[in-house]
This record gives sequence, C-alpha cells and structure tokens, in this order.
Amino acid sequence: MKSSLVLLLVVFFVLPFAFAGVDRVVFATAEALIAVSCLLFLWGNRRQPLVQPPGMLPLLLLLAWMGLQVLPLPAVVVELLSPATYTPYQATLLVVEPDAWLCLSLDWPATLDGVSRLASYLLFYLLAVQLLAQQRVLPRVVMLQVVLVGVLAVLAACQLFTAPGRLLWLREAPVSAMGPWFNRDHFAGFIAMLFPLVFALFLYSKPELPLSVGLRDRLLYLVGSVRLRYLLFSGVVLVAAGFALVVSTCRGTFLVLPLAMMLFCILVLVLTRRRWLSLLLTVLITLLLLAVTWGHLDSLLHRFAALSELDGVLRDARWRIWQDSLPMVQSFPFFGIGFNAFSTVYLGFQSAVDESFFYHVHNDVLELLIEGGLVGFVLVGWFLLAVVRSGVKGLLYQSEEYLVYVSIGTLTGVCCLLLHSVVDFSFRVYANGLFFFLLTAILAVAARGRMEQDLSITLSPATAGWPKLLLGFGGIVLLVGGSWLNLAQLGNELPGDRYARFIGAVAESSYFKKQQQGLPQRLVFGTVLPGWEPSDAELGGYSREQIDAALGMQPLNGDRLSMAGRWYDLVAGDPVRAEALFRAAGRYGLFRYRYVLEYAAWLFGQGRVDEARVQLRRAEELSPKARKAAAALLREWDS
Repeated sequence: MKSSLVLLLVVFFVLPFAFAGVDRVVFATAEALIAVSCLLFLWGNRRQPLVQPPGMLPLLLLLAWMGLQVLPLPAVVVELLSPATYTPYQATLLVVEPDAWLCLSLDWPATLDGVSRLASYLLFYLLAVQLLAQQRVLPRVVMLQVVLVGVLAVLAACQLFTAPGRLLWLREAPVSAMGPWFNRDHFAGFIAMLFPLVFALFLYSKPELPLSVGLRDRLLYLVGSVRLRYLLFSGVVLVAAGFALVVSTCRGTFLVLPLAMMLFCILVLVLTRRRWLSLLLTVLITLLLLAVTWGHLDSLLHRFAALSELDGVLRDARWRIWQDSLPMVQSFPFFGIGFNAFSTVYLGFQSAVDESFFYHVHNDVLELLIEGGLVGFVLVGWFLLAVVRSGVKGLLYQSEEYLVYVSIGTLTGVCCLLLHSVVDFSFRVYANGLFFFLLTAILAVAARGRMEQDLSITLSPATAGWPKLLLGFGGIVLLVGGSWLNLAQLGNELPGDRYARFIGAVAESSYFKKQQQGLPQRLVFGTVLPGWEPSDAELGGYSREQIDAALGMQPLNGDRLSMAGRWYDLVAGDPVRAEALFRAAGRYGLFRYRYVLEYAAWLFGQGRVDEARVQLRRAEELSPKARKAAAALLREWDS
C-alpha cells in the first residue's frame, strides 16, 4: 500500500509543477505511474475487500461510449446512426476508398487519446478512494493540498511580477501564462477549486478555549495548540491564494468563486456546530479579499471592459465560438463528433475565416454536448449527480466535525470547478481534471466514512469483486495501451500514420511542378504559398495505402486532404479524385482561403479558367488576405 501511495503522491504533488500535465511526456509519465500504482495496491491488498466509489457505473459507460466512437463500423451503419457524420466522410475518405469502414469520431486518434485520459481519471478516482480510507492518509492528503495551494500561489504571484511570459522562470510561454500553467485562467480555476477546502480547514482549526481557566492558562493553551498552528498556516495560505486569484485577473473566477462561497456559507450554517462564528470568519475573509482586490481594481475592470467595445457589441472570442458551435450541437445531436475532435470539425462551422484557431469551445458543457452528443452528456450528468447526491446524503448523517468541514470544502470545490467550466475548458487541462477527481474521492470518503482512533476511515466495502478486477485489468490496459499510445504520439508513429512523420516536409511539396506549362513555378511558390520548396520525390515515395490510411485517421484535416489530392493527381494520375479532395480541403481545412487558392491554381493548370476565377473570388470573400495572391494569379495567367 505504501509504494502505491508514494507513487500517487508523486503524481499529486509534481503534476501541477510540471506545466499542469500539458506536455505529452508529463502526461504519459503520470498515466504510467497511475497504472503502476493500481497494480501495486492490488497486489498488496488482494485478500481485502475494496470500496465502491459513487458514480462508477456512469464513468464505465462513458468510457465504453468513447471506445465505441473509435470503433470502425460499416458506412451504412454510420449513415443510419449519424447522417451528419457520414456527410464529411462522403466528401473525403469515401472518395478514395468507397468500401471503407468509418468511425463515429471524425478524429479517432484524438478520441483514442481521450479514452486514455478518462481511463487514467477513472483508475485514479477508484484507487484514491481506497487509499484515502487508510490510516492517516486523508488528513495528510488534505494538508498536502493546503501546502500545494500556498506554494503555487506564492510562486505564481512572484513569477507574474518578475518574469511575465515565462513558466516558473524556466520556459518561454504566452503572456497569459501564470505559474506552471500556460493560461492564467486555468491556474485561477485550479486555485479556486481548492480554495474552499483550505478555507474549511481554516474554520475547523480554530482552537476551542477552555472557559473555566484564567487568561494565563488560555495563553499557554494557545501556545501549545496544534490547531492554532494549522489556523495560522491555513490563514496565510488563504491570503496568498486570494492575492494570486486577484492578480490573475480571471473574469470567470471572480464570477464563480463568490457563488461557490455562498454555497459554502449555506452548508456551514446548516451542518456545523459553530455556525455564527464560521459565518463571521467567512465575512472577514471575504472583506480581506475585497481589500486585496481593490489595489488591482483597474486591471480587473480593464479585462471585463475588453468583453465589449463602445457600441456595446460583445467582442470576446468566446461569444463567437459559442455562436458557431450551436449548429454543431444541432448537426450531431445524439452521438457527437467524437471526444477531442472539436478543433478538427469546428473549422467547417467557423464563421470568421482568419488566423484564429481554437482547440476548445471555452465551455466544457457545450463542448461535451458537441463531442459526446446527448449520450455523453447524460452519462457525465449521471456521474456528477451520483457524486453530489452521495456527498450531500453522507453529510446529513456525518457527526465527525473534521469530516464535515472537509466534505463541505470538497463539495464546494467540485461545484466551483463545474461552474468555472461553463466559461472555460479547465477539465481539458490534465492537472485540473485529475485534482477534480481527487476532490470527488475525498468527498466520497469524508462524507460517508467514520473516523477511527488511528485516523483511518471506515467505509462499507463493495459486495462484489469488480473493483479489484477493474484495478487489475484497467491498470494493465492503461500501462500497456497508454504507454504505446503516448510513445506513438511522441514519435508521430500511430498505426497507418507514417505519412504524418513527414507531414511538414510533404506539405512543402512542389506539386504544381507538373503544371509548369500552365503556371510558372515561381508564381506558385512565391506568391500563393510562399516558402514552399520542391520535394516531389518524398510525395511520390508513398503508396496509396499510406495516403488513404493517413486520410482515414483525420478525414477533415486540410493538410492531409490537400496532400492526398496532389498525390492522386501527380502520382496516381486521377484528377477526378484529386479535385474532390481539393474541394474538401477548401471546405474543412484550417484557413480555408489558402486551400481555395490552391484549388484555383490547380484549375488554372487544368485550363479551366472560368472555374478558377470563381474560386479566386471565393477565396477573397473568405479572407482579405487572399486578395494579393488572387490578383497575382490573375496577372500571371492573363500575361
């Protein structure tokens, strides 16, 4: 048990400092450590019954649903289940491979990555519940979270003032970075999620002074009180966390955290013994936060003012993404587009074709509806309802004061991140998601458990042996499958995707060398697509199976569609398929106007001048940046 706990604590404490798990190496290491921890725990406790956490069934069903999204199905089945999913396949993959089996996910490698991530969350949640019930583990983990919040808050604030635009002084990052997070909003969401738990420990730690002794004895009691030390330490952490939240100028946090603290106050008033004292301390902490906020009021107001301009029209990019994403919900209502596939499919719905590229909706609820459909949304809602219901029900019957405060803090933190996810994508950051499941595990143990003399937590064991089976089988699958997937991603060597290893070089191919009689090569490489260098030998070195396999993995990827079109025209001599792929690239690819210009140049080379002019006008309508290249194309052709 100790070895598995140590490994899990390594993940717990190191992950936030390792750039929140955004890097693939960190993410892969965390997944492997979680898998090994599960196997070590199971080996050391193979004869003992395990605890069944709340919400495991919907989590398992959600994992199965994500697995179904990457399962190849006959095209007729996909067309029957989700006609909107079949339509882009019809314009891309089915053009080159009419008998291909299709996935419900329009970007199945990204969805497979999501399966691995959810599996690590699920196993972490299941294992954390078992470990937190062990002797002295829960109080130590709670205190470690308080320490973690304090260290992160101080480091992030210092880094923001001394080295803006860097991650902990070590690495170049966007200006919006703060602490180890690339985005200060995600940092603020993480701290806000743990803030109620720190505050709960602060309220619990107030010493109860004996009333029957004199002042001198009371002072001596306070000096030797362990609770007073916890009170002072958690108070300092609260101030540091509050200051870090203020200087982060995260608008979502300043909207969400007050709502979460209102819930905290209600729970404290209803469920604790020292109700009015707790309420008074809550008000004092709130006033202290307001006092700290006042010194940074200008920067906060500036960020809120950036939401709109003088005409009152909302300018924040979130509004545009949300408006563009609503038709995606209508097009894929039940089965979704596949988890993690938003950035691939959104390009076909994006209203403004500019240099902006969005990986996420900045709204986890809306993104869940888009990627998982109604099925995924219901399963996630079922899990959250099971966790909250179990926590509230356990709190109503919990008599241990420490467990009551911890339960209130974790329940409020869970609700805080859920509210924050309405205006951001905190769950897509690995550290934020993992700590959310840690809070749900603490809530499950603290609300339903009973603390013994040795500070262990007594919980009702599961009547069946499936938790052991899940830890063992899931640990092996995550260790083997997750490691294979992560290593493949690190080496760009996913099955059937050798093409991707050279995608950068192949994307610079001098495809139009074939069209030299119709278009001067200098025009193609100097005006339309600057910086391209000839590499036809690399393009011709791929087989049809490799090209089709690469296209099948991401059928809406503009680069792959474009290169497949070039291959079919240059290597296979099939202009019909090539034209269909060029058209699809201009419909679904990133920065569509570039692919439309490419299609226009190809049409010029085919002698279809009128059609080429139509495509040039379309490119100019998509983006003003296409005008110069379009004009150059016309001048060269007319001359």
